[in-house]
Amino acid sequence: MFGRWDIIIVTTATLRPLVERWDGNAWTIVASPDGSTRENSLTAVSSTGPNDAWAVGYYNTPNGLYLPLTEHWDGTSWQVVPSPGLSSSLTALTAVSSLSPTDIWAVGTYYGPGAQLTLAQHWDGISWQIFGTPNPAGYDFGAINAFSGVATVPGVGVWASGYYQVTQPATQSQTLTAFYCQWQNPRQHQQLLRQLRQQQQQRRPRHR
Repeated sequence: MFGRWDIIIVTTATLRPLVERWDGNAWTIVASPDGSTRENSLTAVSSTGPNDAWAVGYYNTPNGLYLPLTEHWDGTSWQVVPSPGLSSSLTALTAVSSLSPTDIWAVGTYYGPGAQLTLAQHWDGISWQIFGTPNPAGYDFGAINAFSGVATVPGVGVWASGYYQVTQPATQSQTLTAFYCQWQNPRQHQQLLRQLRQQQQQRRPRHR
């Protein structure tokens, strides 16, 4: 993720975060902190360079509360950075996308009063901030809305993906996609979208 021969992966081993780094020759375990003395899990990682990477997931407090786990790599070590929790039971992050050291997006899900809801957080270089997100399954008891992926397109905006499902009455789960435009100039935004579509068309193979 840093370069051709510099890759980091994250996962969970025995209820603790596991971070490994590939240097072109071998994998080595990199020390990473826990969010609590109980369950800790990292689910995704993204970086802008060898001195700036973010890993996200969740951890379980001694009183049973699940909170988001966000860790930052500064080129020397991993450090836990506080991020907001929205639930009295579970708030978890499942994906992260890095555009610059002051423009990081993380998405996931949390339990509201009766329904499971989507979650999006943004890092501006100082702190994590919550952003409003759609919940097409609604807020009734048993409704499920969850993000599992996020991607940032420079100059265009942020895409989040996941699924939603109404459970009362039971229905099939549906794909959920959401778009957020960071740029306030609509004319510039439309121009960038046209350029992106033209680039996509140019990449498509031509059939004779």
